[in-house]
Amino acid sequence: MLAAALSQGISNVPATALLLGTGIGWRSLAIGTNLGGVWLVTGSLANILAIRLTGIGVKELHRHQLPYAAALTVATVAILWGQALAY
Repeated sequence: MLAAALSQGISNVPATALLLGTGIGWRSLAIGTNLGGVWLVTGSLANILAIRLTGIGVKELHRHQLPYAAALTVATVAILWGQALAY
């Protein structure tokens, strides 16, 4: 959760670099930073580039991106829950 939250604010690559060596497991770090990158414009440089290169606004990007992010989050939680139950 920390990786996902941090990724939304400072982007997923800097969040990964900041959290390396903190004791967060590799799986949590990888999933969290990737998942966090899809929620907000600031979560990934690709989001910022998409706005800049296409000329769409933040609201327009979020209108399409947030439903996808919500579905991705639900799917990720379901997969992780299933893996946890398997152990």
